[in-house]
Amino acid sequence: MPDFYLPDADAYLEHWAVNAKGEAPAEFAGYKGGMAWKRQVHAENGTRLLETTMADLWSGQLFSKLESQLTALGVKLDPNPDRPAPGRQPIESPRLVRTIRAFLTHVKNNRLTMEELRSRLDTGVAGTFRFRHQMFLGLFEKLWDRWEARLRAERVIDFEDMLNMAADCLERGQWQNPYELVMVDEFQDASQARARLVAALVSKPGRYLFAVGDDWQSINRFAGADLGVMSEFEKHFGKAVTLKLETTFRCPQSLCDITGKFIQQNARQLRKAVRSPMEQVVDPIRIVRVANEQQTKSAIETVISRLIESHAGGKQSVYVLGRYKRDRTHMPTHYSMYGVDLQFMTVHSAKGLEADHIIIPGLSSDTMGFPCRIVDDPVLALAMPGEDSHEFAEERRLFYVGLTRARKTVTLITIERKESTFVSELIRDHGIKVLNVDGDESDAELCSSCRVGFLVPRKGKWGPFMGCSHYPRCKFTRRLAR
Repeated sequence: MPDFYLPDADAYLEHWAVNAKGEAPAEFAGYKGGMAWKRQVHAENGTRLLETTMADLWSGQLFSKLESQLTALGVKLDPNPDRPAPGRQPIESPRLVRTIRAFLTHVKNNRLTMEELRSRLDTGVAGTFRFRHQMFLGLFEKLWDRWEARLRAERVIDFEDMLNMAADCLERGQWQNPYELVMVDEFQDASQARARLVAALVSKPGRYLFAVGDDWQSINRFAGADLGVMSEFEKHFGKAVTLKLETTFRCPQSLCDITGKFIQQNARQLRKAVRSPMEQVVDPIRIVRVANEQQTKSAIETVISRLIESHAGGKQSVYVLGRYKRDRTHMPTHYSMYGVDLQFMTVHSAKGLEADHIIIPGLSSDTMGFPCRIVDDPVLALAMPGEDSHEFAEERRLFYVGLTRARKTVTLITIERKESTFVSELIRDHGIKVLNVDGDESDAELCSSCRVGFLVPRKGKWGPFMGCSHYPRCKFTRRLAR
């Protein structure tokens, strides 16, 4: 099938996934052969074929190229950005505003100029879509000028100005810090601007910095946090003594073993081994698989009922931790009277808290699942510190926070055929069993090829077979014995 048919031009448009060298992504097996076949079909049938490429889109040439071709075919173009268009809009205004505000935060935190931003664009730090990023910078520059003019007119500063101006004042010697000891908590969430201010406070002889933080719980990158401030501490603050707090009085050792291995899959995280004197729990993590999202609420109710039965006589605290506020819809409403202190909160807001039992719904591979697959706008890379290249790095740290709120057990709710990659990893690396809502072991077999998807029954022209739930990304199959 062609990508598009343009009736006003009586032409077909193929948008090829190839770069400037005509090369397709390595995983697109046989793509060039498909391109040749489609061109041949059009030639044999005398149909008009227009062609564009990803390279055209990245450079911006696609638009002038299509404009020229369509105008030559008699099509009257209507370049009206406010014209109603079907389907999802390229970018919604609220999302664009959030992106610009976040971009401004990072620009100021890292003290970047427009010249430096354009230089970073030239180096390709934000990827290949240069044309889009140039358009964004043009818009951002105008808004930034207006923002600064408004601040000057009202004789005020924003938060990033406050950090930078305070550091400037210290570095120029306009104020002397009278305190010998500067203490900083939650140090893993420090931005470059905050790090600069702290460094200025302890720059004179006889001044000392005491910082406490856990890089395994750094979950505010979008708001300016730079993990490198903590992981490269001596680069910013000079020679230091590091004391690792490796004893927890919250989680059982069995849960610490699982969560420690999980978070340290990312090589950028600092290495440590967490120990616990707490009472041991045999199965600290349980995975419950439901057929669809609508069954999540009843599954949570069943889990809580079992917790009540297994802890008769003792009141238990239970947190239902959602990846999003909208996950509150899965909350039961009638358990407070049965000896359970039940609360809902997001994983972000649960940081620093704890409960006997944690339930995390929404462990699915959907875009709004956990891990969330909505990536930051790539243009932010122009203003942000070095990217953490480990897949779902921030989501992994957030999930770690959720898991480690538990004093006893964690129950994860996943969806059949949409299992989260985090669920797959826990099953693969720790042998955690998958249960159905009734508590019986579910027939869940991890794909032996990709080790991410699960084998599900399918039907083909040669009969039934087992295939990977991650098809077409994974094409593993296994014939069923007859």
